Amino acid sequence: MLPRIKYLGYNVIQLMAIMEHAYYASFGYQVNSFFAASSRYGTPEDLKELIDTAHGLGITVLLDVVHSHASKNTLDGLNMFDGSDHLYFHEGGKGRHELWDSRLFNYGHHEVLRFLLSNLRFWMEGYQFDGFRFDGVTSMLYTHHGIGTGFSGGYHEYFGPNVDEEGIVYLMLANEMLHNLYPNCITIAEDVSGMPALCLPLSLGGVGFDYRLAMAIPDMYIKLLKEKSDDAWDLGNIAFTLTNRRHGEKTIAYAESHDQALVGDKSLMMWLADKEMYTHMSVLTELTPIIERALSLHKMIRLVTHGLGGEGWLNFEGNEFGHPEWLDFPRAGNDNSFWYARRQLNLTEDELLRYRFLNEFDRTMQWNEEKYGWLHSPQAYISLKNETDKVLAFEPPVSSGSSISTLRNHTRIIASVWILLVCIGLSLTRMRRSLGDLAGTQRIQGSSLRTLLGMDGRISHRFISRRGRRWFSLLNRRSKLDHCHGWDSVQLSHRVEISL
Repeated sequence: MLPRIKYLGYNVIQLMAIMEHAYYASFGYQVNSFFAASSRYGTPEDLKELIDTAHGLGITVLLDVVHSHASKNTLDGLNMFDGSDHLYFHEGGKGRHELWDSRLFNYGHHEVLRFLLSNLRFWMEGYQFDGFRFDGVTSMLYTHHGIGTGFSGGYHEYFGPNVDEEGIVYLMLANEMLHNLYPNCITIAEDVSGMPALCLPLSLGGVGFDYRLAMAIPDMYIKLLKEKSDDAWDLGNIAFTLTNRRHGEKTIAYAESHDQALVGDKSLMMWLADKEMYTHMSVLTELTPIIERALSLHKMIRLVTHGLGGEGWLNFEGNEFGHPEWLDFPRAGNDNSFWYARRQLNLTEDELLRYRFLNEFDRTMQWNEEKYGWLHSPQAYISLKNETDKVLAFEPPVSSGSSISTLRNHTRIIASVWILLVCIGLSLTRMRRSLGDLAGTQRIQGSSLRTLLGMDGRISHRFISRRGRRWFSLLNRRSKLDHCHGWDSVQLSHRVEISL
């Protein structure tokens, strides 16, 4: 698996469900033993070898740490450890999470702080992890734990009586300890509320995380796919959601979460292709409008999110190539079956399947970021949002030197690609009316980018109408597309990009 991750262009992996948990189907979020690596995957020495091997490939390894709650089990967990319900947790209803059916830590007790802080050092020093993604941070920040609460962004929501000061102090202590003892440590917060200063250092009054997850982005895409036709997509709202983050606080963007890959939910590719994933993903079958639209929109969604969404990129393994089935762990509801506790990575190696096109697209996207570095550039400037032609253009600001030409040219290519892919998706569904016949009378197919590109990689106007030429001339400026193998082939990249 590690050579595959390296090939795809990732530089960070996040390991989930490592802390020992009795309930397999909890995805590792009902922790029973905080100081034990789960025995399901091998021995502790096997985990250490995996981390050492990843480091040898230049890959950073993060642990998905669960300090927001704990399993309520009494025989093999912390609950009722001394016969009471409040040794590590709050007493009574305050110590129970009504949605997760688990126990909530009392961060005001010194021994709880010592337990959790030492747990972080255990994983850093015993296994040589490089940092943590903290699960359930929203639950730790507020006394209501985010249950039944919407966040509008008003400061009264972040600095009122609903804030759990003890939980915030623990997170401050954890981040300060980790960054002082391990200067290269990376910490990521899973917070949906948008708490201000969450990713600023303690010295500036912040909580101390390095990154936060852009949790609103996947929800936006699911809402679009469920409720809107392609020509009704609001590019202004898409651009706003992708860039709506605290200035100076780094964010990790992702187009779909691991939760969407679980049984009962649907990944982006499942929403886009539905049942035709099982009948028309072979190159020997007809390239139907549904599959062609699915391939195009899958690429477009990931590309614009990668370019605008933040300072890092997150992907759940298998989603990069549109994995055709959900993930399900052994549980009573499936007769404790392991059948769906897998990822069929072999699908990208079959030359007769179209999954390899998505795989290679994502790989090329990552390695182009490695070369041009838009993730660690300042936030991109959106220079055009055209709702009639469905055009979104953006470019990152750069300070000085020769990098101006390189970065601006490359982002113009991204803008041109956005136009091209919108043309693909909308022409396939016969929605040219909203584009003003941007593609002219020639139907642009997913495999025809090489036709649109001249031999030197410049955009060709051959198959683009007069109106379309105006936008391509505006945005392209004779830019060259690097490492493009055609849009049925062009895949994951750099600056804290994470494979789960």
